[in-house]
Amino acid sequence: MLINAADAALAKIDQSVQPSAADYQRFQAKADEVADVLVRSGVCAEYRLVGSVARATALGSHSDVDLLAILGTAEQPHPEPRQGIADLAATLTAAGIMVEPDDFVASAKFARPPAVDVMPAIRHVGQNCYLIPAGRNNEWQTFSPTRLKTLTERSIRRLGARFVSVVRLLKLWNISREARLESSDLEELASLALEDLHTLPPYSQCLAQILSLCASWVGGDMDTENRMGRPPPSRLRNAHTLAIIKESTAIALAMQQTSRKDVASGFVEEFFGGKFAGRAY
Repeated sequence: MLINAADAALAKIDQSVQPSAADYQRFQAKADEVADVLVRSGVCAEYRLVGSVARATALGSHSDVDLLAILGTAEQPHPEPRQGIADLAATLTAAGIMVEPDDFVASAKFARPPAVDVMPAIRHVGQNCYLIPAGRNNEWQTFSPTRLKTLTERSIRRLGARFVSVVRLLKLWNISREARLESSDLEELASLALEDLHTLPPYSQCLAQILSLCASWVGGDMDTENRMGRPPPSRLRNAHTLAIIKESTAIALAMQQTSRKDVASGFVEEFFGGKFAGRAY
């Protein structure tokens, strides 16, 4: 196939960021360390590991650990999101852990990665969903951690383990090009863009197909918004982000047209903005 040269380079880059079993043990150990502090303090009664680590789609040294700190149930009195984040931050700080709070999480930082992003959550009794912070407006929004996990697991069963490689390549692109998309949104877009396939095509074709759907979503296409179940965050509605996505889509399409290793390497480097590409050679 013409695209073997680009595919081989992309596969090698993916291998360089694929977490090892030891990485996942480290992720779990940090989550347990933070959760133990929170539960012993009484600030939360239970916790849940979510995010890319829970879905096994993390990047080796680039992923943080996402932890829900469940403060209570929706049927009980509960704090506002900002107060919940402040309480989590104060508890971790008192235990000697450096914390950087924002509008969504209290991020526990350590001398060595990963960081642990602790999000306050309110559990709906009898349902597998939670209330989590919605951002600057200090309100709660509904969150179901099983929805994306189910989508990802279905894609893996249908397309094989290489689907996870595609997701990692997308996440690495997002970091290197500073596209500012959420990793979870990229993972969902990947499942939706490839949902009609039963055999995974070459990586460059997958990337082009997913980024094309991403461009439609960020560009305000109503059909894509309906498929995602939501519009893109307001911060993505700008010409700069859309230009990065469209440019990267064009590069991924161009990768499919060459069998020459030197030309393919140039496309791969351009796709990642010059970063990380050296790991492929």
